[in-house]
Amino acid sequence: MNRAKTKRALVIEVWGQLGCESAGARELEHIQRVILQSFGPGAAESPASIARMLADEGVLLRHPEVLDCDTRWRQQLSLESLFPEQPSFSTLAEAADTIEKFDAVRKEFAELGDEVGLVRLRELALKFKRELQLLTRSKTANEEKRLDAQEMVQWLNIWLQNADIFAEWLSLRRRSPEFISRYGQ
Repeated sequence: MNRAKTKRALVIEVWGQLGCESAGARELEHIQRVILQSFGPGAAESPASIARMLADEGVLLRHPEVLDCDTRWRQQLSLESLFPEQPSFSTLAEAADTIEKFDAVRKEFAELGDEVGLVRLRELALKFKRELQLLTRSKTANEEKRLDAQEMVQWLNIWLQNADIFAEWLSLRRRSPEFISRYGQ
């Protein structure tokens, strides 16, 4: 049972439990998992920062592995690499496609148990939602753009609240009299 109260103390405690002579990718990834389990996804540490803590304690590092591990971790954090085309909310069609892609990535992260990825994806969706909310109040945007932005904010709200029902909800929304009168079939 980990009793450490700080991440640094946890890193040192887990390192001691591993009983290894040097630290490389396997050890750093193990320590990362324990940090996530103990402190939650918001407390993620890079392999390089964990290696620095260990080096400060005199642990011998396998530097090529540490660098490769850190590079892989940073590439996984980059959500842009998951979206070959830049996510877009310029039109309703693009918004639907983007949210569909968000959902595919969400399912992949959930399947992998990647809590950090799920948090970062949620933050990306919230960023787009905030930008659209600004557009809904813009004095320079025309009424059509503001109304479209309101619709997309509603879509993101539903996806953020319960992504599992989004596709069915959007299908129903598109068949609603209100939507049809505004946008047609």
